[in-house]
Amino acid sequence: MKILAALAEWLRPLGRRAARRSAEFPEVQGRLGGPLRDPADAERRVRAVVDHVIDGIITIDDRGTIESFNPAAEKIFGYRAAEVIGQNVSVLMPEPDHSRHDGYLRHYLETGEARIIGIGREVTGRRKDGTTFPLDLAVSEFRLGQRRMFVGSLRDVTERKRAEQAAKFLVGASASLAQLVDYESTLKKVTRLAIPFFADLCMVDMLEADETLRRVAVAHTDGEDIERRREWSRSRPADPQRQHGPAHVLRTGRSEVIPVLSDEILGDLATDEEGHNLLRSLGLRSAMSVPLEIRGRLLGVMTFASAEAGERYGAADLALAEDLAYHVAAAIENARLYAEVKDADRRKDDFLAMLAHELRNPLAPIRSGLDLLEMEGVDAATAGWARTMMQQQIQHLVRLVDDLLDVSRIMRGKVQVRKEPVTLADVVRRGVETARPLIDAQKHQLSVALPPEPVWIEADPVRMAQVVANLLNNAAKYNEKPGHIWISAGSRGGTLTLRVRDDGIGIEKALLPLVFDLFTQADRSVARSQGGLGIGLTLVRSLVEMHGGSVEVRSGGLGQGSEFLVRLPVLAAPPTPQPAVPADGKTPLAAKSRHRILVVDDNVAAAKILSEIASRWQHEVQVAYTGESALEMAQTYHPDVFLLDIGLPGLSGYEVAQRLRRQPEFSAALLVAVTGYGQEEDRRRSREAGFNHHLVKPVTPEALQNLLLVPAAAG
Repeated sequence: MKILAALAEWLRPLGRRAARRSAEFPEVQGRLGGPLRDPADAERRVRAVVDHVIDGIITIDDRGTIESFNPAAEKIFGYRAAEVIGQNVSVLMPEPDHSRHDGYLRHYLETGEARIIGIGREVTGRRKDGTTFPLDLAVSEFRLGQRRMFVGSLRDVTERKRAEQAAKFLVGASASLAQLVDYESTLKKVTRLAIPFFADLCMVDMLEADETLRRVAVAHTDGEDIERRREWSRSRPADPQRQHGPAHVLRTGRSEVIPVLSDEILGDLATDEEGHNLLRSLGLRSAMSVPLEIRGRLLGVMTFASAEAGERYGAADLALAEDLAYHVAAAIENARLYAEVKDADRRKDDFLAMLAHELRNPLAPIRSGLDLLEMEGVDAATAGWARTMMQQQIQHLVRLVDDLLDVSRIMRGKVQVRKEPVTLADVVRRGVETARPLIDAQKHQLSVALPPEPVWIEADPVRMAQVVANLLNNAAKYNEKPGHIWISAGSRGGTLTLRVRDDGIGIEKALLPLVFDLFTQADRSVARSQGGLGIGLTLVRSLVEMHGGSVEVRSGGLGQGSEFLVRLPVLAAPPTPQPAVPADGKTPLAAKSRHRILVVDDNVAAAKILSEIASRWQHEVQVAYTGESALEMAQTYHPDVFLLDIGLPGLSGYEVAQRLRRQPEFSAALLVAVTGYGQEEDRRRSREAGFNHHLVKPVTPEALQNLLLVPAAAG
């Protein structure tokens, strides 16, 4: 009673603070207001505060004997008040602190130097079950008559310390992950960071392409026991049918906490008796596994296990583990993206080198052919051979550029396929005609085996023939001389399967998933340079998919040839022939045999060559090199055909065409765009500007002659 009465005045400010802080204890409010009437009143008021404050309150005498122990202290230490009152306060301390505390108390009583008096000191407490924990302690002295008494206000700061350590751990892990390039070595570092703060065992399993887990990192507190860790690492994760651990996360995609690791659960986590014995020997008591997930995609599983007596993972631990797993997954994804960017950059450099090589290949014989034609004494046969050779090389150059443009259009969604009913035989015939020169040059044998009855598909005949030609060219390039190439086809269940097979160099297993990627070739070494830019198969896949089909590649490995399978939907019934449109009795307009042509191009050589060709066809031709000069010449020359470049200095070809169309005398003229711009957007703009036709350089004489045989009104 006297102790409580003495404490009443000392605790008055504390009581007010507790009342303000603890809205959940309204009975405390105002109980300390006003003067104390008697000791009983003081005891009642003090007990109201002491019993309901959040902090533990303990009073001891000058010998260290506990004289009061409030309910909050009971919760903190696990003792009932009756169990500790009358005992020395050292019962609440770990053994190494007993003599030190007694020494502090004697020193204070003898000298008055306050080594135990103060606010906010952090000490270590000991619970009834023997576990230790951090405490914030504030100690004050008060007098009870002639006796010196001490009151301690204390708070369990385990969670705060744990949060501080968790934050420090996450900072360290984030610093490691920020340097993530080789993710496996970094994950090993992160698992070591988790030891021993967060776990006695930490491991990471990554999800493989075949939906199995591969252990890439493991760490254990027993750092010297390397062999045991190796054994653990060799122990395979449980199969997906197991109930616990990584297998559970892999199957469900959700975290799992196992507060108590029973022997039965350990047996489920292990894959065999040896693994079970190993887990048992590690003394693991609690575990949890969390998914490494980013944007809904599971990358792997991170597992933590504790061997600490009395340590059980709970909600707070799971939150920290999931936070760490999120950062790990994000870092792995960043590393993957970084690797992809590096790989794409490498492939781009490889492609540019290959492009330079492929462009020089045809340019070299063209240059040599021109030099040959300028030499004296060259006979007609040699000159004819040189011209044929140069035409073939130019066609090869045009094909390279066309492939590049096709890829660009497809990537930007600018390609439109014009589907119509067409037979498989017609598509294959066109593709073979395109690829035949390369096949013959390599001296390969080509075998074609198609169904005897017509197989109809709905396809763009030009684009689908391009698919066949690209597959044949690929087979011809990657086949040793002389090789064999087979084309076969069959239909089943409404699906056509077209096969292109060769007995060439084959494809290694690692490259199979990449052969349809842009700029991929099996081997870019000088010895293996087969021509092409590594974009033909990309075009094949894109065009086939635009027709609602799919393409697949198979190979037994290097030296075992390869096979490409194209699958397309088959038309349920052959198309019904459309009746011919009856003639209207009108006589077609006669084509003009001669035209007045104005060639407009800022490339002097190109303009003169075009002018010379048209002149040899008996047309009257003049040349202008700018848009402004073309408009001036048109007023005096009055051409009925304009061959206009688009990329002109000053006024563009579009602007020249628009101005010409606004003049009545040129409203019916034949306007032909002759340009290096061949994208769909360029063609649309040329139509809107008033052009009748759009030709992409280099223009063949045949294409130009066909246009000049048609009057402008029919264009």
